[in-house]
Amino acid sequence: TKIRDFIVTPSGKLISPPVLPAPIREAKNVVESQFIQKSLDTVIVRIVKADDFTQTNELALLRSLNQLLGKEMTTKIEYVKKIYETNAYKKRFIINEMEKDYFDKLFEKSS
Repeated sequence: TKIRDFIVTPSGKLISPPVLPAPIREAKNVVESQFIQKSLDTVIVRIVKADDFTQTNELALLRSLNQLLGKEMTTKIEYVKKIYETNAYKKRFIINEMEKDYFDKLFEKSS
């Protein structure tokens, strides 16, 4: 797992990929999902909904994500028809779009 496969919170906490499916399972009726970190305090969750996905499922998902990521993170849900593969024919579960410099600085602090 590469560092860019993690979600980083404003407090510096790293959320690893194996932890993120739990809120998705808890919400129920999600076919596929993908996490995109746009900035230090914003995560977009792309969701492919099952036919029986409801607003109750959405609220359960947001509640679980807020517990996991903390109140310092803004979580937005984006509904999509499909999660697309990369050029390498892989579906990335986490896409971290923060600048590489941020990760370099994060690890300078911890070493």
